[in-house]
Amino acid sequence: MSVITGSKPYEELSNLLGRHPDVPTVVLGCGKCAKLSHTGGAEEVRP
Repeated sequence: MSVITGSKPYEELSNLLGRHPDVPTVVLGCGKCAKLSHTGGAEEVRP
C-alpha cells in the first residue's frame, strides 16, 4: 500500500476548519511515511 501526503499552509487549514466551527476536529501526526516526508509527523502538527 502506498500513502501520499502533502502539507498545506496554516492559513488554508484555518480557513477550511473555520467554515464548520461546529464540527469537532482532530489533527493527528503519523510516525511513519508522513514523518519521513515532513508533511505530518509530530513536529509538523504541533501547535
